[in-house]
Amino acid sequence: MANVTCDGIPIYIQHVDEKNETARIYPLGKPDNEQVVSVTILIEH
Repeated sequence: MANVTCDGIPIYIQHVDEKNETARIYPLGKPDNEQVVSVTILIEH
C-alpha cells in the first residue's frame, strides 16, 4: 500500500476513474468522509 495524501491528509483510495481522472477517497480511519477528487491533487510519498 502506497502512502498517499490529499491536502496533507493521509487517505485511502477506493476507486480510480481513469476516464474522468478522478478518485474516490476517504481519510484513513474515516470511511464516512468519502469524496471524489481529481487525481492531480493526490500526492504519493
